[in-house]
Amino acid sequence: MKGPRGAARLGSETLVYSAFVSDRGATVVFAAVIFFASACERTELPVICPDLEVGGLVVTEIRGPQTGADTRGQWLEVFNPTPRPVDLRGLVVRFRPLDGREEERVLVRAAPAVVEPSGYFVLGVDTRCTDGDCAVNLPPDVDYGMGDDFARDLFAEAVVEVEACGTVVDEITYRSLPGEGSRSLDGATSPDAMQNDDLDQLPWCDDQTAPGDGGPMLELGIPGTPGRANRVCP
Repeated sequence: MKGPRGAARLGSETLVYSAFVSDRGATVVFAAVIFFASACERTELPVICPDLEVGGLVVTEIRGPQTGADTRGQWLEVFNPTPRPVDLRGLVVRFRPLDGREEERVLVRAAPAVVEPSGYFVLGVDTRCTDGDCAVNLPPDVDYGMGDDFARDLFAEAVVEVEACGTVVDEITYRSLPGEGSRSLDGATSPDAMQNDDLDQLPWCDDQTAPGDGGPMLELGIPGTPGRANRVCP
């Protein structure tokens, strides 16, 4: 047998109830509490991104597609010239191809992604997709794989923007990348976002130094200097 049904407002909550008498004569009540929150009670989620000024990160090296056998991968290296550690979560890196194709936007999501003072951080291509089939492989010297946003080879020529909380902290332009090794900011100079804009000009050069002797060759390809100070340009 059905009984009363109704609702009662309890502040920001509403109690909805329904009652009936069972075959055994017991009154059974079903109740549910529905929560209502007004727009003014919503808590805004914090915006997570590095608090940096222009020059707060410096692009120092880039390694593109290689012509020979290679397991070291493609990557972009940034340097922290500030006196404090920088959490890179929320950092945006935009790759804008010079041929007019649509840009690729990379958002650093995962933790930990901290670059220490005078330290380096390497973002790399860890996913490549062809006709819907994707292969995932994080290169050995890469700190953060860009596969959530970037699943292809680096562009042959592009503008690269490094953006923190809406501020472009560094921007570079390259019109070619070496098929062996990396394009590297001269290790004889202190990394400076005001002096690294054009990779076709000094203080940039190709680093095609072969791996050092004395140890087993675990990787293939000309390595560059990911995650550490660059070599002096010849």
